[in-house]
Amino acid sequence: MRTARPPHWPLLLGEIAGYSFAALLATGAFLAVFYDPAAPYPSVVRLSLEVRGGLLVRQLHHWSAALFVLALAARLGWAFFAAAYRRPYLAAWTAGVAVLAAALAASFLGMALPGDRLGLSGAREAHGTITAIPVVGARLAYLLAGGEFPGAVVPRAFTAHVVLAALMAAPVLALRRSGASTTPAPARHRSGAVTTPIPARHRGKAVTVPVPARHRGGGVPVLPPRRGGAVTALWTVAVLAALAAFVTVNPVWEHGPYRPGAPPPSAQPFWYYGVPEGLMRLAPAWETTVAGGTLSVGVLLPPLLLGAFFAILFCFPLMERSLDRVALGWAVLTFFAVAWSATWFTTDLSATTPLPVAAGFYPVLLTILRIAALVLPAAVFVVARSRRRTPEGTPAH
Repeated sequence: MRTARPPHWPLLLGEIAGYSFAALLATGAFLAVFYDPAAPYPSVVRLSLEVRGGLLVRQLHHWSAALFVLALAARLGWAFFAAAYRRPYLAAWTAGVAVLAAALAASFLGMALPGDRLGLSGAREAHGTITAIPVVGARLAYLLAGGEFPGAVVPRAFTAHVVLAALMAAPVLALRRSGASTTPAPARHRSGAVTTPIPARHRGKAVTVPVPARHRGGGVPVLPPRRGGAVTALWTVAVLAALAAFVTVNPVWEHGPYRPGAPPPSAQPFWYYGVPEGLMRLAPAWETTVAGGTLSVGVLLPPLLLGAFFAILFCFPLMERSLDRVALGWAVLTFFAVAWSATWFTTDLSATTPLPVAAGFYPVLLTILRIAALVLPAAVFVVARSRRRTPEGTPAH
């Protein structure tokens, strides 16, 4: 007798993340053969324009990272809204959040590796943020950069990038094998039998499919089709290959090498950098004096918010009983969407992306978005919470 099957797409997301990560490792190994961290920009230009297939592999590496982060974030989002972070899924949830944080950090470091104006401008922002930390910031930034920026930023970023990729390999494999192998069963399935509707001519009747005793605590096995994994792998590789072949990303030869003091080129931040970049733009320029030094609250606020976000994700299984999970999730997504929208505009009227706006209107636009970042998440939380209540006023389950 076949086992019960809940919706297949959460498992599909885990499969896509796993295959994207495999493509990420394979293309990264190829790129490492030709990359020289001591001379990053010339080696990347040579790889892109002179090595046969080099540009294609570079773009495969980029799109593999993007799809990996997207699939992993979507999988964790499903787990959050489905409460699939409770036991026995707590270990998988914790590992998934850790891998997502490591993937974002590795992606950020990878953007700096070409040593071009666009890539190192992001590293320069991070260096400035570290410098703004009271008391120890300047010394810590000097230590991490190996001197004045850029110093040894690129070689050290390359080492950290490779180490993070290696550390993620085991958790990703474990998540693919076990973290997505089961999914929480709906409440109606937890009695030991799964009720399955049958065709209309038999409506009013039901067919019960026995569930093994070991799965009666709230999970049912998710068994993909026999060839489903191969099909998913082929589709993942096909999509990545199409993106790499037809969508050019980060043409470093157009940006030129990084030069201290040179303005960065106008470019739209990639989607998973849009939130931190948008928060940097929306944060007010608050400063105060502490112990004779200047404390730039506006500079430190965005990384503190992102750090708090991941800390809450790690601890949420311990604190969710007192919170409305669904309403809180939609409110956070709304806040991130408003922050990301701040990166859609620029005062460079010659740019095509992001959208150019007049310099005089840009401060007004930022003020509107700052108000929206405070009002819209609260409004979405209230609406989502009210819609999840029954007419009697008790929370709907």
